[in-house]
Amino acid sequence: MKTAHSLGMSPEAIEKLVQQEICLQKDKAEREERYAERDQRKLELEQEQLVVGQRRHESDHAEAEKARVEAAEVRAHELRLAELHSAAGSNHNPGNTTMFHDLKLPIFNDNHDDIDSFLLRFERIAGLHQWKKSDYHIYLGSLLRGQALEVYVSLPNDVVTNYEKVKEALLRAYSVDADSFRCKFRESKCETMSPSPNSLFEWGNISRDGYP
Repeated sequence: MKTAHSLGMSPEAIEKLVQQEICLQKDKAEREERYAERDQRKLELEQEQLVVGQRRHESDHAEAEKARVEAAEVRAHELRLAELHSAAGSNHNPGNTTMFHDLKLPIFNDNHDDIDSFLLRFERIAGLHQWKKSDYHIYLGSLLRGQALEVYVSLPNDVVTNYEKVKEALLRAYSVDADSFRCKFRESKCETMSPSPNSLFEWGNISRDGYP
């Protein structure tokens, strides 16, 4: 105002200048208020998204944990049934002969068993008992210990219910390629095309020593 008077401005011009300054200050204040509101809305939106994301994560985790627990319970039940069935022998299967009555499956031991030899022995004994191939994975799971059991338990349901896929996973975990296993299987099959009763009961005695 003093500057305006010193410049010799008329009262009307000074009033107009004052009104312009008031409008500028008002516009500035409104603009700053809009910016503050926008920043506040942005912050609230980010917080809402964070809460929603956290809840979704917790929900997904809870569902995954529930599915894992249910799968573990089902698998434990299957393993227990297989253990009971194996412990009872194969006398309930009318297709089995009495010579296989005491022929039980061995327990896999990480310390002294080769996984490929163990699987060959398992398949041969399972075949002698005339078990369904679709049930192999249940019997096998009840016999695994150590790393082999960890691999078995970690498999998803669509894999663990398929014996061939379980076998592939075990061979891969122990660094045994499928071609070597097939070659060993063919050689073993040729050597024991007509197994004697004595050799069969030797397997049975070995397996009984390792069975709980």
